[in-house]
Amino acid sequence: MKIEGEDSEIVDVPGTFSLDPKDRAEEVAVSMLHENRDAKVISVIDASKIERGLYLAMEIIEEGYPLVIALNMRDVAEDKNIVIDADRLERILGIPVVSTVAIAGEGIKELVSRLKDAKPVNVDSIIANAANASDTESAADAGGAA
Repeated sequence: MKIEGEDSEIVDVPGTFSLDPKDRAEEVAVSMLHENRDAKVISVIDASKIERGLYLAMEIIEEGYPLVIALNMRDVAEDKNIVIDADRLERILGIPVVSTVAIAGEGIKELVSRLKDAKPVNVDSIIANAANASDTESAADAGGAA
């Protein structure tokens, strides 16, 4: 596949929820990741079960991989009254976060275009961003200027 004129290989690995494999499929996924240290990673997260996917995303970040998060199944999350502020999550994590509905093709072009923005991030900066986001939200809730 060509992305911005460059040949790129996209590899779909078996799903996993952790870099600590619990079965053979997860072992394959983790092994492929570790064998490709220069890879950019797209973590496809079920937006209706975001906490499971964010755990893996944080592990990938801790390993130093450039990461893009695809918040997939946004429509299912919305049907369950789950609203995720992808822009805010992106500011906190410091990596691209794109809402998608893969089965309908929604958000896929944006996801591919955001691969160029994937970069390794430091966990300490995520913690600081989260604290700043929390402070900003508290100020806004109190009626102050953020």
